[in-house]
Amino acid sequence: MAEVVLDANVPVGLLYHGDAQHGRACELVDRLEREGHAGVLLDILVLEAVSVLCRRAREHPS
Repeated sequence: MAEVVLDANVPVGLLYHGDAQHGRACELVDRLEREGHAGVLLDILVLEAVSVLCRRAREHPS
């Protein structure tokens, strides 16, 4: 098993269904899980992902 550092775009894609990379992010995480790898999110990348999600929520309210 390997630990794989995920870029902030991965959680953004997973959580924001309107993201252009949503499908690719889901496929990546599914493949990592199937192969027994663990995704790792660094603190700074989590903060970046939250910032992007908040900005998108302001710009595109549901």
